[in-house]
Amino acid sequence: MGVKELSNYILFNYVDKPEHLWERLKINVDLHKELNSNNFSFPMKFIPLYGYESLDRKYIGKHWNRKYLRAVQCVLNVTRGIGMPGTSFFERAFGKNIEEYFEILMMPEPFILWRNHYDNINLTNKWRNQLKNLTNQQLEEAKKIVLSNDFFSFNGTTSKSVVSLMKFYQLPKSSPLKEKQKSYFYQNTTLIAAQV
Repeated sequence: MGVKELSNYILFNYVDKPEHLWERLKINVDLHKELNSNNFSFPMKFIPLYGYESLDRKYIGKHWNRKYLRAVQCVLNVTRGIGMPGTSFFERAFGKNIEEYFEILMMPEPFILWRNHYDNINLTNKWRNQLKNLTNQQLEEAKKIVLSNDFFSFNGTTSKSVVSLMKFYQLPKSSPLKEKQKSYFYQNTTLIAAQV
């Protein structure tokens, strides 16, 4: 008969790299199919237990950055903290491959939290196209801002394309459905859609 239900904790943000988290979650998806079992993974962000870095939850591992950690947290918020075993769910949440996974990590937070909404109004594609149309120099400039996870304090950038891209990251993080009552959301969404 064998084991039909498995659960495990997957540590990340220690000495691992971001792609290692995707690979370990993918192993669980593959085991689910191979063993015909229910596998539930609980990704857990490493935080030191002792020393100065244990005083708050701001620890960033050697190979991680603020944006990637926040993006993983956004995905986990949507999944209620669980890495689900189903292939289609996993691929939608974390990507079909490493390239898609890194694209998700780079996405603006609202696009991760409310993926269907932003896909349906085509803003995800507009963001993706704008990102792909950056020159190498603009892309490096944009990555520096995005990976800092601070989309409002980027004085000194001269590229209009990068400034325009940051507007996607400045959208409200709250539910678009709740934001329907607020003109700010629609003004910004309309402004971004018109500029692309």
